[in-house]
Order: sequence, then structure tokens, then C-alpha cells
Amino acid sequence: MQIVYVDDDADDREMFSDAVREIDPQISCIVFDSGQSVLDYLGTTGTFPNYIFIDINMPRMNGYECAKAIKSKKKLKNIQIIMYSTSFNPHELAEFTQLGIKFLDKPNKFINLVHSIRCIIL
Repeated sequence: MQIVYVDDDADDREMFSDAVREIDPQISCIVFDSGQSVLDYLGTTGTFPNYIFIDINMPRMNGYECAKAIKSKKKLKNIQIIMYSTSFNPHELAEFTQLGIKFLDKPNKFINLVHSIRCIIL
């Protein structure tokens, strides 16, 4: 299994990766610091991830824009995207629910993060 995590915050990327390793060290977790960097990766890789977790609040390209860009590409549209943030816009929630995108609140404790990720991927 491969998981991609996109977040501009280095501490959040490290904690997310640690949580995935806690669930199963065999899961490949690839992290990116921007929407554009993950789009570049997805455009060149031959192996697509099972899940993409995207932080909403990022500079230049926010998580919503990144998710829309991924879903607009035919070869990527079946990848499960999970918006991962401390805040959600109710209007955009409805739109993304229609696209099959899930939402996950960023927990404030590591053990809660592990539990939340586990509930989605297992």
C-alpha cells in the first residue's frame, strides 16, 4: 500500500509519517510540501498511491485546488483523496462529497491521528 501526504508544515508531515509507520511499517508513505509537487510526481510516476491525504490550508495551491486538479485527470480520478485539515468550508464540503472526497479533522494527539488514519485505510 502507498499513501501520499501533502502539507506545507514540516512538523505535520513528520507526525503523519510516524503515524503511518505506527500502523504498519510496510506501508509506503511519501510526503510532499505543496500541491504542485504532488501533481508533478503523479504526472511522472508509474505507480499511483492508494490514498492521498491533502492539507487544505497551503500557500500558492491550496488543498481544494490540488484535489480538483487530481480528480480532473482521468488516470488519477479513482485515487481516494482525503482532505485533512483543522477547518472546512461547508460549501466546498458538499462539492467534494459529490466527487467522493473524504474529510478528516486534524487530531491534536498522536494516538488520535493513528486511530483516524487506521479507520480510513484498513
